[in-house]
Amino acid sequence: SSSSSSSSSSSSSSSSSRIDTAMMCHEGFLRSARGLDVELRGLVRESVSVFSNAEQGAAGEAFTVTLVGHSLGAGVASLLALLWRDEFRGLKCYAYGCPCVGSPALCKALEPHVTSILHGDDLVPRLSIGSCDDLRDSVLRVARTQGGGASLVMSGTAREAHIRMNDIRATCRTPANKLYPPGRLVYLAGSGATTSVATTGAVVEDRQWADFDEMIVSWRMLSDHLPGAYQQALERALGESELLHASHL
Repeated sequence: SSSSSSSSSSSSSSSSSRIDTAMMCHEGFLRSARGLDVELRGLVRESVSVFSNAEQGAAGEAFTVTLVGHSLGAGVASLLALLWRDEFRGLKCYAYGCPCVGSPALCKALEPHVTSILHGDDLVPRLSIGSCDDLRDSVLRVARTQGGGASLVMSGTAREAHIRMNDIRATCRTPANKLYPPGRLVYLAGSGATTSVATTGAVVEDRQWADFDEMIVSWRMLSDHLPGAYQQALERALGESELLHASHL
């Protein structure tokens, strides 16, 4: 995925594609979404018209558009949903392992249309300039700890080490330069995930953007992002969670 979080406020001259300049988004993903908008909007509009007429004749229901993507594709699809939300009624987007593409205001605006499905310790939905800065500052803070660095921080009982690490996280964790996964966030618990966020132990949980504002360094942070890992997590959750069925994932 393109995870460089250089963000910009952007607007389009087309009223149907305008993005509120108060909202911030990832410039690269927006550029890709606008390219697909130019290429596909007319085709999708025509297809919706044709199939809606057929559906209305058969069952009295209008045809709707659903966008689906994983990783980079999820980020582009979510911003394409932003561009198309006013034209295609009932539009939905399901974004698996979605990168950080928007500010809280933009992510909130996409809640009716976008569901981001996030798995385990997946690095990508937590990766932005701000979270990289936090990780760097935390590592430097540990390294500069007087009297032994990491050895001192991790000394003593597990509880004592955990308290010291949380103190470092609290000091180094800031909201600056951070983008987030868009829309409603649905978290799939990974097998052996080491998430720092309090969990109920459920297979599937609704989460908040603040739960994904720092990276989790673990042996699963890359493998949890793979499409196969998401498929396995969904299969584990299927039949076990009412939330999963309610989300139509």
